[in-house]
Amino acid sequence: MRRIDWVAWTGITLAALLAAFLWWYQATAVVPKGLAPAYSMDTAREQTLEGYEEPADVVAYVLRHIQEGDYDLAVRGCAVEEVAEYFSLIAYLETTDEFAYADMIPSADYDDETYIDITKARMAAEYIGLLEQLAGQIADGHELVLFDIVENVPENPDGMYYQIRTRICEILGCRNVAEMIAYVTVDGTPKEIHFSLAQYKRFWKIILFTDLEQYEKKGPDIRETDWVEGENLPPEYGEEKDILPANCYVVGDDSENSPEQLVHDFALYLQRGDLLSAMSYFDLYDSIDPGMLHNETVKLQGETAKLIQKFYYDVYLHDENELAWIYRHLSDEPDYLLSELRMSNMIFADFGYPVLVGEESGKSNFSIDCSYDGSHFTINLALVQEEGWKIESMNWLKNW
Repeated sequence: MRRIDWVAWTGITLAALLAAFLWWYQATAVVPKGLAPAYSMDTAREQTLEGYEEPADVVAYVLRHIQEGDYDLAVRGCAVEEVAEYFSLIAYLETTDEFAYADMIPSADYDDETYIDITKARMAAEYIGLLEQLAGQIADGHELVLFDIVENVPENPDGMYYQIRTRICEILGCRNVAEMIAYVTVDGTPKEIHFSLAQYKRFWKIILFTDLEQYEKKGPDIRETDWVEGENLPPEYGEEKDILPANCYVVGDDSENSPEQLVHDFALYLQRGDLLSAMSYFDLYDSIDPGMLHNETVKLQGETAKLIQKFYYDVYLHDENELAWIYRHLSDEPDYLLSELRMSNMIFADFGYPVLVGEESGKSNFSIDCSYDGSHFTINLALVQEEGWKIESMNWLKNW
C-alpha cells in the first residue's frame, strides 16, 4: 500500500514539474517578447496629481476636458485600469447568475495579465465612446455652464440600499461607490447629468455615465430638470491645470518580413497570452505617434481585444455540453468557469504550421490549426503588406 501511495505521489509530482517546465519553456525560450512595445500616454503630458479624493472633483474634471475636446485628459477620470485590475468575475456571477460571454467587457478575473490587458483596451474604447456621446449632446457646438455637483442619495435609505452597494463594491473591488448629479445649462437650458463613481484606495473614478441601477443603459443619462440656480456662487472643483495619470495605451506597430513568420509568431503570442505583442501585428492605423491618444485608434484596439478575447473563450469553452452545465451553475459554481478560462490553460494548446490558402498582389491568406482538449480549430488570417506584413482580419472555425 505504501508502495502504491509513493508511486502515485511521484506521478503527481512529475506531472506538476512537467507542466511547470512547459509553461517556462513556452513563455521564455519559445516565444520572444514582441519588438514593438505599448506606448503609454504619459509621454505627452506630465501628470500634476495622482487622483481626486472627492467624487465631485472627478466629474468636474471630465466635464471640463470634454468641453475642451481633450479626450486624452477626459478619459483619465474614468475607471479604465481600476475595473480591469480589481473586477471580480466570481462575485459578479454569484450576484447576477449571468455570463454574457465575450460581450461582457470585464474579462475573466483580476489576477491574469492577459485578461487585464484585454479589459483595459475594451474599457478605454467604451469610455471614449461614452465621452464622445456626452460631448455631442452638451459640449460640441454648445454652450455648457456647470453650476453644481451633488451626491444623489435617497432621503431615507434602507438596509437594502447599503447591501446592494456593498455587493457592487465586492464586484468592482472598490472601497465605496457614489452617485452624483451635475447641474448644468446647455445653451441656456437647465439639465442634470447623472454619473456613478467608485473609490479605489483614496481616489475616485467614474464607472458609469448613469445611475447604478441603469448600468445597462448604452449612453449618458442627461435629463431635463426643474433645478434652479441658487443665489450663492457655485463651488470650485479642482484646478483647471490638473492632469491625472494616463490610463490608456497604444500598442506598438510591429510587422514581419515574411507572411509565414508573421503567422508563426502571432500564434506563439496567442499561446503565450502576450496580448500586446499579438495586437501589434494588426493593421490598426497608418502610423503611431507615441504619446498621442487618438479616439479611433483606441476604438480599433478595443475591437481587436474583444476579437482575441472571443478566440480564447471559444477555445476554452469548446465543449457545448460542458458550457451548458456552466450556464446552469453560474452562481453556485463560479470557480469552475474561472478555472476553465485561465490563460495558463493555453500551454496545453497545440498550434500547427502556417498554410498558404491564397495570395494576390500585396495580400495573402493563411490558415493555422489549433488543437485544445480534443477540439480542433482553424484560424484564418488575411494579411496585407505595408512596409512589412500585418494582419488585416482574423476569424476561426471549429472543425470538431
